[in-house]
Amino acid sequence: LRLLNSKRLIWADAVCINQRDLEEKNWQVQMMSEIYQNATQVLVYLGEDEGNSQHIEDLVLSLSKAKLKLEMRQENGTITKNSVLTKELQKELGIPLMNFLYYVPFLALQTLLLRDWFHRVWIIQEIILAKNAIVLCGNWEVHGRPSMLHSR
Repeated sequence: LRLLNSKRLIWADAVCINQRDLEEKNWQVQMMSEIYQNATQVLVYLGEDEGNSQHIEDLVLSLSKAKLKLEMRQENGTITKNSVLTKELQKELGIPLMNFLYYVPFLALQTLLLRDWFHRVWIIQEIILAKNAIVLCGNWEVHGRPSMLHSR
């Protein structure tokens, strides 16, 4: 979390809010949307890598590429938003054709989504209101503008 050449002001909700003081907690939670909106960058730390992060990175990369290809096909009119994802289209987009339930990157993603951070109510505003977000897990990180996460 440290920057090499400058100082960084960090507000960590789990540390900065007295979780045992309900009055303080309610007051701070009301301010969270303002805090996230005004933050230069939101860092989401998910904990240490459980040895499967390379699979998640591969999955995110392949799905990002597939999304771009899909958007290009929608723009040129070869498919619509209501088109069915056939095996042929899946193959063209580079989406694995195997059973997703047993596909190792999806299992890694499932494990990631079971982490505590995803069970907190305010994570939606934490990410959506951020101008820029970095998700950290062990030694890997994902950068992006949260507005890119949802469709137009």
